[in-house]
Amino acid sequence: MTPLFRRQRWPLLAILTLAICFLLYRSPQVSIAKHLPRRPLPAPNLHPGIPKPANSTYTRTLVIPKTSTEDVSWAQGLLSTDPHLTLAVYDVSHPSSPASGLHAIPQNKGHEVMTYLTHIITHYNNLSDITIFMHAHAIAWHNNDLLLSSSAALVSHLSSPHVVRAGYVNLRCHQDPGCPAHIHTSGNRKPGEAGRQDGEDDANRPEVAIFAQEYFAKRKEAREIDKSLAEKKEKGQKISEAEEKRLRGRIDMLTTEMEVLRKEAMERGKDPRNRAKEAGRLWKEGDGF
Repeated sequence: MTPLFRRQRWPLLAILTLAICFLLYRSPQVSIAKHLPRRPLPAPNLHPGIPKPANSTYTRTLVIPKTSTEDVSWAQGLLSTDPHLTLAVYDVSHPSSPASGLHAIPQNKGHEVMTYLTHIITHYNNLSDITIFMHAHAIAWHNNDLLLSSSAALVSHLSSPHVVRAGYVNLRCHQDPGCPAHIHTSGNRKPGEAGRQDGEDDANRPEVAIFAQEYFAKRKEAREIDKSLAEKKEKGQKISEAEEKRLRGRIDMLTTEMEVLRKEAMERGKDPRNRAKEAGRLWKEGDGF
């Protein structure tokens, strides 16, 4: 839902085609589209590329559609830490007469699609190495859990070489639907169970157990305790002071343990060898990604 594109034309043409089809279908003037059989559109023909040598820089542009009530100061803050990042904010509340410093769009139609499509068309011949399309929210439920749902953290930790290598990356890297397809954070699938992939080797994928049995299990327990307390109070059920103190203490302990696990995971992720292993690709000395 938050796609990123490497600087190449074929993926952009594919997305451009999909966006135009979407806008035509939504337009009331094009009534014929509603009478055509609904068939799945072809997947974009993405062409993974070759990253630059280690320690090279990549130009990046963060594209955001913004209403008059939304605050994108979190994105402005990224510019001070990333000299190669450019911010392109589009004013969807005033499409034809944007506020100072914001960009215009033809009209506010098609949700974020119009903004993203406008940016691609306008800058087609001089796009950055990496173009990042995001919402204006600083904190969003669909952002990564281990990055505390922070949009700024997502951009800061985004690996440009990974985007180039993949050709396309979805920033929706979350417990459900998950990160890489082989990680099932609800636990390992047993042979024959729906959702299990052929050839899965659980013994060689310890990250599955770590995700399923530790961080998210602790988070689930903490949330269930908090929800139970709230429901009892809402129904007027009595809870002893000692019992509530015990349960709140349990939530605090789980929260502390989760933070430890999160920080340990972030440290492991700083090692390019670990990132390569998790992604299932080879790594050699000198690869800085």
